[in-house]
Amino acid sequence: MQLGARLLEPKRFLTRIRMLSLFLFGSLLMVLFVLCSSEQARAQESFSKTNRSDQAIPGITEPVDPITAVVTIGVDSERPYRRAESWVPLIVELTNHKEAVKGELVVKMKDGSVRYSTPIDLPTKAKKTYDLTVFFPPTLDELEFHVQIGRIQIPVETVTVATTYAETDRFIAVISDERGSHEHLAHNQEEETVDLFRRVIYTTPSLLPKYSIAYQNLDVLIWDGGQTTIINPEQEKALESWIQMGGTLVLAAGERWQELNDSPFRLYIPQTLDGSRVLNAGTQLINPEESELPVLNSSIVIATGELLDDAKIKVLLKADDDPFLVERKWGAGRIVYVASSISNNLFANPIRNRIFNEYLTQSFLPLSARVVGRLDESTTGFLRWMIQAELPGTWFIAIYLGCYILLVVPINYIVFRMLGRLEWAWFTVPIWAIIFAYGAYYIGALRQQGQVSVNEISIVEARSSANAAQSTTFCSVYSPMRKRYTFNFDNPAAFPQIPTVYTGRRNTIPDKQLFIQYANTGPQVDNFLIHHWSQEILRTQHESDLGKGVDIDLKWQGDNIVGNVTNNTGQILLDPTIYIKDKKFNLASINDGETLPINHEILKMRNFNNNQGNPPMRFQGNYQRYNHRDPAKFIQENLKDTYAYEFFAEFPSLGMAVLSARLNKPQLPFSINNNPNINLKGDALLCQVFSLKKTMHGRIILKQDAWTLLDSGIRPGGQGRIMPIQGRVGGGYGGGMVVYGMQQGRRFEQGQFHIQPNDEWNWDFASDISLTGGKIESFSIKPNYAAMGFQNSSGRNALKYQLVNGKPADNEYGIFIQDLYNQTFYPISDITDAEGNVINPGRYIDKITNVISARIKAPPNRDIRIGINSFDIRLQINYGTETSGKFLGYYVDAVEEDAALAKKSKTNLDAVQ
Repeated sequence: MQLGARLLEPKRFLTRIRMLSLFLFGSLLMVLFVLCSSEQARAQESFSKTNRSDQAIPGITEPVDPITAVVTIGVDSERPYRRAESWVPLIVELTNHKEAVKGELVVKMKDGSVRYSTPIDLPTKAKKTYDLTVFFPPTLDELEFHVQIGRIQIPVETVTVATTYAETDRFIAVISDERGSHEHLAHNQEEETVDLFRRVIYTTPSLLPKYSIAYQNLDVLIWDGGQTTIINPEQEKALESWIQMGGTLVLAAGERWQELNDSPFRLYIPQTLDGSRVLNAGTQLINPEESELPVLNSSIVIATGELLDDAKIKVLLKADDDPFLVERKWGAGRIVYVASSISNNLFANPIRNRIFNEYLTQSFLPLSARVVGRLDESTTGFLRWMIQAELPGTWFIAIYLGCYILLVVPINYIVFRMLGRLEWAWFTVPIWAIIFAYGAYYIGALRQQGQVSVNEISIVEARSSANAAQSTTFCSVYSPMRKRYTFNFDNPAAFPQIPTVYTGRRNTIPDKQLFIQYANTGPQVDNFLIHHWSQEILRTQHESDLGKGVDIDLKWQGDNIVGNVTNNTGQILLDPTIYIKDKKFNLASINDGETLPINHEILKMRNFNNNQGNPPMRFQGNYQRYNHRDPAKFIQENLKDTYAYEFFAEFPSLGMAVLSARLNKPQLPFSINNNPNINLKGDALLCQVFSLKKTMHGRIILKQDAWTLLDSGIRPGGQGRIMPIQGRVGGGYGGGMVVYGMQQGRRFEQGQFHIQPNDEWNWDFASDISLTGGKIESFSIKPNYAAMGFQNSSGRNALKYQLVNGKPADNEYGIFIQDLYNQTFYPISDITDAEGNVINPGRYIDKITNVISARIKAPPNRDIRIGINSFDIRLQINYGTETSGKFLGYYVDAVEEDAALAKKSKTNLDAVQ
């Protein structure tokens, strides 16, 4: 009875009821979990059993997966290729061996931060092809492919991605039925690495990208009798945009001229095609403006016809009266038409063949992804600061807190003491705290926006006369509430990423999940979470319309820059600025349709590095000087100079220039949750890259003051590239400035860096003078040991510092330069002759970027100092005469050693080792 009474006591009874309820609820959850898991497992097993058969399929002796995939990365099914930080097309061919499947094809990155998908519908025993465009970060080497049906995910393929290539490599895509037929267009065909600089890949029209952004890895596209299957309108539009932005399309007619005339490329042919004829071996082709005439090596068939009436068409070679080689300007790009096939070398003279192949495949340097990538931090930082609510003033906060303290302590005490209810103060204090906390929250809420807000800053990168540009838009989306959003990027198609922030040698991997889906409406981001009173930033790449573009016709004339800038963009170029390496000069705003004549002396230009020899300030977490949170002011005062600084850190040459101007309208309209009428604000920075070359003639000697020393930021262990260290010591071609900066722990003292004992570091020597078009006759680079800190000494530290016969006493010290043909660093002493000149210097000097890559190793017992004065450099280059010896614009004697000499040089190097 007592036990029953205790059990029925109210407190004990309620406690046991709660415990029993929790036990039953937990048991129910566990049963449900087991049932769901079993059901999912049975569904997976059922799907596998249904779609996997132990019975042999005709022609296959082993069981097969229900769905198999064949993946093509890029436009070559056998040779994957890519540059770092670029968008690459993927073609996935799915074969369904069993019952019909409807779901999604999912591509996952190895790091898991982004997922790409596209809807699939595979009937029974069907085969379909799906295409996506995927961004490849520098460190990515693996992709996982899945088919997702409801909640079931079936792995179908894992692909290891090839290593990235240098940005100075040129990729030549050939539409040809025969692989290997155009390997002579690659550099140094007799070398083991035949296509190190010009890499030849093979494709078909069906593999061409349908978005222009996916052409980031291609420089030249060649049709030479390949397939003429019809490409769809999306592919045609992407091809057109790519050429307009600076691509090169080569069309070779020959005996298959009728197929070319019926192909999708007929729009670009600069002449009518109405027949063909044979040119016999020994036929001499005529150049209307040059005396160097090539002779055919063998008989060939050429297409015949009449040139179109177009002022942009230029005939470079003729066979009697028939055009043989024709160039047609097309926006910033060009169309090259050859009347014959180019599957073999055409001319008897190997030098002319080299020049002809170089002409066909020449292209602009690709716009480096690293330049815009280094603007992520400052641009995203400004966008985040723009939308932040302004805090109340200091005096307001002080008065508000003072009122709370007065009310809670003295006033509360006095009032209840007078009422004789002092104990009530214990209840009212928390009530006052809640009221004041809510008041503070409400005051803060009044300062927050109450609707979705979108702000944009775009960086539009273009080339002269292009009517389209490659743009990077940073989109800041603010949400007043916690919500998931879907962003549709369809007109123009835009490709989103989470911005990365570069810190030193590495960039932070974003922890935000990004789900990108490709559908008929274009790319879209699904279920993107933005928290209450928060904003998120997407970095998108897309194409921008520039009307008829900006036509820039500027060149060096002595120490002056002369020419014209014509604006045909349909927009006003606000406050444009022209940058050359470390100088800039400002222009007046240019209206649409207006031409601005320019005659500017370099000595009157201003430094754009804050006039102190220092780089523009990066984001420091404080944008208070932009009082009105005005992106126009940020672009004008910060982003313009920073872009130029980063650009010339990558391409440090007086042969390159940048025109920057602000555009006062958003570049990327898009919809949020299917609502295109969003509150969108934005400004853009147009950065137009163009050549500003000085015509060079005769023999020139480039000495120490004509070179810039750059920290390549690459340790021999390979940890990626950091921001190069600009500058020079001394004067030299185009003026000079002092070396500056402190990078990666390298001490900075009087224009020099210290390398610690037994440490190694990679450095680049870059010339201001463009080396293309000239023949390098001799090259030497010798260490200046005294400038490095070595000295004649005696006593206890004699071996540590002493120079013996002008060299360090120890043998551990070394200077190496990189052989560009096999990417190997060789000691200078092993590749020089008795006079100290480098053997076959063309192997070590990148004439595209005017750069020599060197590696410095410090002795094990002391540090050394590195600066431009630490080396004695001498390069002798011959640009030929002004009037004679020219073929297709090249000085014939300027061509580097032929393949046989290069092969001989390689044999000598192997013998040295």
